[in-house]
Amino acid sequence: MKSPAQVPSGPDKTKRSIVAAVLAFSLYFLFFWKKALLQGLVPADGNTLLMAYPGWRIGAGFFRQAVLPLWDQFRNLGEPFLADPQTAILYPLTWLSFLGGWPAYFKLWITAHTLLAGSFGYLLAEKLFKDREAALTAGILAAFNGLMIARSSIPGHFAALAWLPAAAYFLVSGRTIPLAISLAAQWFAGYPPFSLITFTALILLLPLTEKPAESARRLAKACLVFLGLAAVQLLPFLEMLKESARGVLLDPASAFTYAIGPAELLKKIFVPLWYGFFPRSAGDPAMVNFYFGFAPLAGAVLILAKKREKAALYALAALGLAFTLCLGPATPLYAFPLFKVFRYPSNWLALACLFAPLAAAAGFSALKGRNLKIVLAGVVAMELLVNAQFRQKLWVEPEFFSDMPAVLKVCPPGAGIFHSPLLREWMDKGFQLGTAGDALLLREAAYPSYGTAFGFGELGSYQVLSSKRARLYAARAEAAGPGSALLDQAGIGAVITLKRDPAGRPLPEPAAVLNPAAKGPCFLEPRTGTVEVLKRSPGRIIVHAELSAPAALVATQAWFPGWHAKIDGKSSEAALFDGFLLSAAPGAGSHTVEFYYLPFSFLAGLLVSALTAALLFSGKFRSFLGR
Repeated sequence: MKSPAQVPSGPDKTKRSIVAAVLAFSLYFLFFWKKALLQGLVPADGNTLLMAYPGWRIGAGFFRQAVLPLWDQFRNLGEPFLADPQTAILYPLTWLSFLGGWPAYFKLWITAHTLLAGSFGYLLAEKLFKDREAALTAGILAAFNGLMIARSSIPGHFAALAWLPAAAYFLVSGRTIPLAISLAAQWFAGYPPFSLITFTALILLLPLTEKPAESARRLAKACLVFLGLAAVQLLPFLEMLKESARGVLLDPASAFTYAIGPAELLKKIFVPLWYGFFPRSAGDPAMVNFYFGFAPLAGAVLILAKKREKAALYALAALGLAFTLCLGPATPLYAFPLFKVFRYPSNWLALACLFAPLAAAAGFSALKGRNLKIVLAGVVAMELLVNAQFRQKLWVEPEFFSDMPAVLKVCPPGAGIFHSPLLREWMDKGFQLGTAGDALLLREAAYPSYGTAFGFGELGSYQVLSSKRARLYAARAEAAGPGSALLDQAGIGAVITLKRDPAGRPLPEPAAVLNPAAKGPCFLEPRTGTVEVLKRSPGRIIVHAELSAPAALVATQAWFPGWHAKIDGKSSEAALFDGFLLSAAPGAGSHTVEFYYLPFSFLAGLLVSALTAALLFSGKFRSFLGR
């Protein structure tokens, strides 16, 4: 029998329990993300290569140059940068990531957002069901479910998804200002569809709050504050959307991309560890794959059998709605235009990421016995850990991203590049679809927009919101074929295509066809003099021109609302050349011409966001908002 001195006191026992829990969680976390956190690897797929990495590199360039991140001079021969939420350039964690490299960025991103999702998943479930042990299961599911794994190669999706439990918690706990900040942070994280889905989730949660009518008013106030805080990006985004080739409402073919078929949905819900036996999916695995395991199913059974309370049944019904919406055209709900605002019905899995943990927690809270609930939480954690061990992504050394592809090394530095129709056709088919070879070919071909990470401008970059003018110009250049004057005046120094075998068949090996006729960064049309570029930075070009007769001074940058021109210090029109390029019209003589990008939408949004932030420090305004 232990002496009294050997028996741990109450506070000491609590401290030891906390230390043990933190240690266990840390080991679990490290092992779950061991490839990133312990081995220094990063995920590689088309989403990372063509969107995330180039956007991060361009953003890091702004940070190093201490330049306002308004204009991306590379993609589509120039387009707004800050206006595109997927750049996440206004997200504080993005700024912090620029202090390190791409691997450090990924580690930071994974760690911060896993903890964010897990913490607020736990707090939300505990708030609703008053059961800490059952809430532990919800926290584990919110942080480590299979959708988080699937979207980890798309940092904006991963971060925006992680903010959903936080917004839900602040609504349920009646905290207006933190709710507004959570909504703004989610928007700045970089994926607008998840913001729309979060608003849907918050509306669905209203009946579970103590005073639904008061919560609805609180939500409306929080949305107003969110709009004010996010105006600095929202207004430029709306302008970009207006100019883009993408409509607000999509055609059915686009809106139903990556809908999950009924059979596939049933497989992913009911088959334990399905990826180990049936890994094939219809569509991009990063968009359609998910795994919640047995916990939501067990929770559903317990809710229906033992806990038929309003909150539990409601959470289960909301989970059913989330899965139904993933079906896309297989459900009649898609007859409503609202569901054609964004692509990928599989995005509604984000809603399941909120209500699957809640359904599991609701069911487990019906059980008696604290130890049993803790054991079940451990089983859930182990099941999700096993699921994470399947090779669901290609993991590579960081050099896979940072080493310049060989095909770019032969291209003129600083020149534009264009990808041939042949290359696009065969890459869309996929030489080795979904394999390491396919990702390697994407990289080696500097497929749009990977080349922009190395300072090459592109005509026809991957961008959902590319302007109508950019799409039309690229289509004209493609139709005109090799040697087109359209490529010359756009400054395209190389066309990237595929090599052919002796029989003329395309090979999965890229080649660059140089274009010595490409114009420089600025030129005169007609050529009535000489041009010297004095300074060029993102969103600013200063040129000295000597003209014997009036001409159009053309920059190999895309025109966009917000471009201005000055000739010898006096304001002039920033005009369109050939329906796409930026130009001015100096007369004969010696001139200094400056082009600069400063859209009114940014200035107006900045003013609104600054005023909103200032009002949050006002006692009267905070009193109006409530807590």
